[in-house]
Order: sequence, then C-alpha cells, then structure tokens
Amino acid sequence: MKRILFFVVLLTATVMFSACSTDPAVAPEPPSVNSANVINQEQVAADIIHLAGWIVEDAEDLPQSDPEKCFEFIRSFERTEVAPNIAHYRWEIQVGTNDMDVIALHRVVKERQPERPIRARNAIFLQHGDAKDFVGMFLPGTLSATTPDEFGAAVYWAERNMDVWGIDQAWNLVPAETEDFDFMAEWGITKQANDLGTAVTLARL
Repeated sequence: MKRILFFVVLLTATVMFSACSTDPAVAPEPPSVNSANVINQEQVAADIIHLAGWIVEDAEDLPQSDPEKCFEFIRSFERTEVAPNIAHYRWEIQVGTNDMDVIALHRVVKERQPERPIRARNAIFLQHGDAKDFVGMFLPGTLSATTPDEFGAAVYWAERNMDVWGIDQAWNLVPAETEDFDFMAEWGITKQANDLGTAVTLARL
C-alpha cells in the first residue's frame, strides 16, 4: 500500500512540475525548400498557355512573360485525347535548383475542338496518394490494356464540364534507375506543400 501511495505522489509531483515548466516547446526548423522562390510563376503560366495552343479571350488575363526566358522552366509537354472531346495535358516543370526538383502539372478538360477547352464553371485540383501518380490515381484506364482509356475519375468529371487539374509530386518523377538519393536530403512535407502550392497557382493563372 505504501509503495502504491509513493508512486501516486511521485506521479502527481511529476505532472505538477511539467505543468509549471516555463521552457517553451521548440519545433525543428523546416527545410529551406520553397519552389515559389525558384521559378517565375507568371512566366511558366504564359509558357503553359503558349505550348498548349490555348486562346485567351481577354488579353489582359494572359500572364506577362519574358521572351528571353521562354520555356526556361518547362521540361516537357504533351497532349493526349483520352475520350471523345476530352484531352489530357501534361507539363513537367522545374521547380527547384536541383535537376530532380521537377513536378508534373496535369489538366483534363472537355474541348469544343482540339486545343480549345470549354470555359468550365467549376474546377478541381487533385493531389495523388502516396503509391501512385496523377494518371495512376485519376486516369487508370490509360495504363490498362483491358480497360477503356476513359475509365477514371478525371474523365468522369471532365465529361460533366468540370475543369480537372492535378500534380505529380517530385518523388514520383525520380528515374527508376537512380541510385544516389542525396538530393532528397531536404525533401519532405514542406517541399511537397510548397510544390502543391506552386502547381495550384499555375492552374489559377
């Protein structure tokens, strides 16, 4: 009984001491990775529009671009028709100083004719899970020989006049043959949040 009482008193004292402690909690410093400070977002948005061949109805809506730096941050671009009048656009964009700091931006949208997307009233931006990329999550039919290309949430929403955008996080684009992963030393949730913010900003622009 005395032993139990001793432990109760000890526990109470410990809790009281912890509650009265004035030492502030210290969080670890986040890594200094911020893609928004690396790329010129307006330039990239203008390049995206130019590469896709879209016509901006109001010229004032077109982000200003620097002709001398045209396509400086865009690694690749492709457009694929995944269903009747539904196109999938994909750009690989350099967002950091390292060659591996690359994300992919996606858009799945209904078109009046090739390269002429509808003006949708509603839009959605999709972030993939931790085991697949945008196509694997939202356009899985394009990866299967036995499933129609139009199978997937992105096409489903686009067919219903939703403007669908999304991202491939940088870790998804690291080549399979990579053996040295030192470049990932500061990668983590902060980088992923920053890259997601950059992708959403580009979609809005």
